Amino acid sequence: MKQNSLTTRPMPSARRAITLVESVISIMLVGVLMVSALDTVGAARLGQLKTGDRREGGFLAAQLMAEILEKEYREPGSKAASLGRDSGESGSTRTLYDDVDDYHLWSASPPQDAAGVVIPGMTGWSRYVTVDWVLLSDPQVIQGGNTDLKRITVAVEHDNRVVAKLVALKSAGLPPPDGSPVLLFVATNPGSPTAQESARIAIIESWNYAVTTIAASAPQSEFDNAVSKAVVAYVSEEIDAVNLSTKLYGATIGVVNEDAYMVREFGFSDGVLFYDPLTTVDITNNAHDITKSFAIGKLTVCTSSQPLVYLGPLGAPGRTGLATLSTNKDALYVVETGAGLSAGTAAGRRVQLPWGFDPFDFNSLTADALTIMKESIAWASGTSAGGAAGCGDATCGAGEDACNCPGDCGLPAATEIADVTCGDGLDNDCDAATDCADGDCDDDAACIAATLCGNTVCDDDEDCNSCSQDCSSVKTGDPSGWYCCGDGTLAPAEGDETICDGNP
Repeated sequence: MKQNSLTTRPMPSARRAITLVESVISIMLVGVLMVSALDTVGAARLGQLKTGDRREGGFLAAQLMAEILEKEYREPGSKAASLGRDSGESGSTRTLYDDVDDYHLWSASPPQDAAGVVIPGMTGWSRYVTVDWVLLSDPQVIQGGNTDLKRITVAVEHDNRVVAKLVALKSAGLPPPDGSPVLLFVATNPGSPTAQESARIAIIESWNYAVTTIAASAPQSEFDNAVSKAVVAYVSEEIDAVNLSTKLYGATIGVVNEDAYMVREFGFSDGVLFYDPLTTVDITNNAHDITKSFAIGKLTVCTSSQPLVYLGPLGAPGRTGLATLSTNKDALYVVETGAGLSAGTAAGRRVQLPWGFDPFDFNSLTADALTIMKESIAWASGTSAGGAAGCGDATCGAGEDACNCPGDCGLPAATEIADVTCGDGLDNDCDAATDCADGDCDDDAACIAATLCGNTVCDDDEDCNSCSQDCSSVKTGDPSGWYCCGDGTLAPAEGDETICDGNP
């Protein structure tokens, strides 16, 4: 009988239970791992949110900056010397904004479109703008007055945190084109003009004058040099009359004056000007270029009561009054070149404006007052209609022609016309060649005859061989004295070429 052997299987060892300490440690490890995992997920999510905020904020900033940069550097035709919105422009809508500094200190939360309508889904978001004058040489340096360069900053916040910021520059543009009349502006300190002076300069530049400034305290030599490069000078009431004194008295260019304390220095009066706090003047003469656009009678020149000045009884005998404050109180008057002053005669045109007694606010001037100012400068400089002879006065005067002043004399001819204009002594087509010297006149009968052999002139296409009667020569005797006009060789015997008519 086969016996089966029994295999004894070992008994399993007893399993050790997890202790409480081990359980706690395990829980802690798992907890740390979960916290780390959650932190990683949270950081990733926060990064996504920040990236989204930056993207959304960048879009909002770019949209507003594009809108701003489409605007002008300054209020069109404005004399404003400060940053910010102008009269009639609202902080709630941007539809009337027309220059970049209208946006200065503008803000909206939540963001709005130009019409003031809130952009949907933008709760917690805000946009704000700052505009500063900065140095052309270093746009990081902010200035207190106009520098012809503005720095625009648009910032976007989300939940009180800046998520986007854009910075751009806007310049006043190119300087006036070559040929713009130069106006010499007398200032207290050209390096740092006052706000009132900056306002005047801005409006004058908008009239296409190239403004250069000079300190009232500058020496006479500097004034003489500056006057030689300008067509008119402007003196505002901001300066100290003692500093300017008589430095412009003998200037042959026009001078427009505001300062009441300068009337003696300019010879307008032996006394002083007086003033009344008013808003109007009385136009008494509208036959003059300065006042031709106004009716006789009262004209509002200031939006608020300002010190308007008038001449005392000892005024210049050669003055022409244009406006008064009341009877015999000349407030706006002119002196023509050569007309009598209180002593002597005027070296150039002079204008006394009806404002200019401290404290006068230039920003109070009305549009009509600015017209008076503009036409006064134009008349004094000789650029207004009926003014002194000069290109731009609508009259083709002495020394002017279609080449140097087409605005007054008409456009030049397209070409010289043979047998018509080739003998009039004029450069009719303005190509720097006159009559027969112009290729357009090659077929002119007189020009052809003038170039024929026998006209006693050794012409460019002749020499002593082809036209001996016109082109002289010496070919005998001492060889050192030989020459042949027109052969292209300047022989010593030809001297200064006069014997060859300039054709060696």
